[in-house]
Amino acid sequence: YKLMPGYSPRYSQGAINIKQYWDIEKISQKQHFDPIMHGNKLKGAIETSVALRLRSDVPICGYLSAGLDSNVVCSLASRASESQFRTFTFASQGKMDESGDAQRSADIYGTEHRKTSMPEGDFLPLWQLMSRIMDEPAVGYSLVPQYLMSDTVKQYSTVVLGGQGGDEIFFGYGWHTILLIRQLNPVKQFSLLCRLIKNHFSGGLKGKLRNLYTLVTLRGSTLEQQYFNLWKANGCFRFLRDDLQNSVNQRFLEAVDGPSSE
Repeated sequence: YKLMPGYSPRYSQGAINIKQYWDIEKISQKQHFDPIMHGNKLKGAIETSVALRLRSDVPICGYLSAGLDSNVVCSLASRASESQFRTFTFASQGKMDESGDAQRSADIYGTEHRKTSMPEGDFLPLWQLMSRIMDEPAVGYSLVPQYLMSDTVKQYSTVVLGGQGGDEIFFGYGWHTILLIRQLNPVKQFSLLCRLIKNHFSGGLKGKLRNLYTLVTLRGSTLEQQYFNLWKANGCFRFLRDDLQNSVNQRFLEAVDGPSSE
């Protein structure tokens, strides 16, 4: 069962009741945003968070890629760790390979660094295995590397830190930008709107056209409806049978707008 962000389910006597407990549109900014002050508060919160998670009776290591999120975590962990911090990365082929950048970061942080790669000819059995252990159906290029790295890490430790969740907190996904663009006032926030559009439509022609199509065709009067429609357009939802799609649509609309009167 897929819940919308900010919603919680309650099961009672054979029925599921979905309730919204948080709404971003109802959040008010109570104080002026000071980049320096809030930046220092954020830095302190991240440092404290990493330090707390280093309290363990077993060795702790970290996933390290070329991304900002995992680099922040591993950089802080390597400084605060009482022993040499271990880091792990995945080496792939082609332009998606981040192992070189990860190695350079590991050299700077002074970590004991290891990398793993895809065993030749093992992709299909791996995918079949992962399909049985996933919490929910998912399709993404990072699933296989994540599993293989976890399998390697298990040889050294049972606790690993990583940057998972950083994109959700720090506005890292492309669909975040699409939703924000649609919420901005084109007159009052014209400068920000131009910067977002410029950044979002960078890259190749195919990607630009896909982003433009999504932005223009995205429907929904509320933020929740826009998010849901964007998830439908980009996820595995479109592969569901028509009757399942209609069922999911109806359940979502009832959660947002209340039960249908029909």
